[in-house]
Amino acid sequence: MKQMPLLLFSVMLLLVGCKQEPKHTAEIVPVVPQVEYTISLQPYNGVWVPKEYVDSLKTNRSPFASSKFLKGINSVVIKAAPDQAETPIKIYYGIEGEQGMLIQKDAEPYISYTTLEGTLEERIYLKNDILSFDLNGHRAELIRVADVPNAKDESKGVSDITNKILFANKSYSCHCPQMGGYTTNIQLNPDGSANNLFGYDNYEVATVFVSDIYPMDKIYFKKGSEWGKSFHYRVEGDKLKLFEVIITDDQMDVKPFCTLEETQFFKLTPDEKLSYFESNRKNLDELVTSHYDEYATMGDLMEITGVLSSLREQSENLTFYMYVAGQIYTNKMADASNPIGETVVMSTDDYFYDIFIKRPELFYAFVQNNKNPYIQKRLWQTVQDRVNMHEATVDGISYKDSLRTNHIQYCKGYEKAVIAFLK
Repeated sequence: MKQMPLLLFSVMLLLVGCKQEPKHTAEIVPVVPQVEYTISLQPYNGVWVPKEYVDSLKTNRSPFASSKFLKGINSVVIKAAPDQAETPIKIYYGIEGEQGMLIQKDAEPYISYTTLEGTLEERIYLKNDILSFDLNGHRAELIRVADVPNAKDESKGVSDITNKILFANKSYSCHCPQMGGYTTNIQLNPDGSANNLFGYDNYEVATVFVSDIYPMDKIYFKKGSEWGKSFHYRVEGDKLKLFEVIITDDQMDVKPFCTLEETQFFKLTPDEKLSYFESNRKNLDELVTSHYDEYATMGDLMEITGVLSSLREQSENLTFYMYVAGQIYTNKMADASNPIGETVVMSTDDYFYDIFIKRPELFYAFVQNNKNPYIQKRLWQTVQDRVNMHEATVDGISYKDSLRTNHIQYCKGYEKAVIAFLK
């Protein structure tokens, strides 16, 4: 009987031990909310056209000659709303368009579009109004030509920038008996409308030449939606020359028709000049508007405006920038008696010397490839004047000798040019 309490005590310990045994529960994993990283797509809004086409057109004034840069994507239209994580976009090949998408992955923007090989997604980059991405194995660069697309037809990106480069802010006069006689103040506006154009109220410049039997620069004069006359044309200085194209039995004959000449500025009254500059002040450089009395023709005005515009736009593209800058030296506005030309030329001298110091290999490449004797002499004098200002020597070595030694070592293949500039 004395063993009974001990047995009961043992059973109680066992039961207590069972109750205290830890229970096996599933491991709890903390739930981390997924954060959707987004960036604003609005900086990518606008109408984008191949940069090479725009650069070429500014130089040669010929859409046909520049059309080789429109073989792939002609334009991209992006209209993203605020706080949109992705947005449909329009991609145009010629006048044919297809839908793509602007999307983002890991807070980076991508362009998504369909090809024969399927849907492609490429990272896009934006710098100084230049949109770039990989396209069929090469780097595509498009420049923003408008903040919003054409309200009537958003496929007109190439057409609109072509009109703007060729005709913006210009005024023509023309004596053309075949079109009704003499008329003046003809304006071909960037939006395709026309004023005082022999009864026509709009025009169109050809920018698509793929299926054309006789590809050439062409302009069409229209009244409303009705097609009127079409001409082959050439832009030569301040003249727009029109040629009649006659096709018979697969034979083509091109005959001079008439010439539109830019308005002579010296024939305008002071009020007319001032009115023009006031209405176009937003599109003209301040240096241009401050000397509006010193232009002889609209051509003079627009030529220097175009040069200044190109210099600003190409500041990141050194090779093309140097080409445009070189054109200033041979521009008829680059005259010491003209305050605009004198100021621009002096700035160009400073620019080239800056390249000479910081990127001498580009400077000598430009000198070697540009055979214009005037430009060669101008650049030589520019370098001499500025290098000779450094009279101090270090350890018996002059600044010019130090430059010569460094440039010969650094600029392989341009040794003769180095010696010519630093002899």
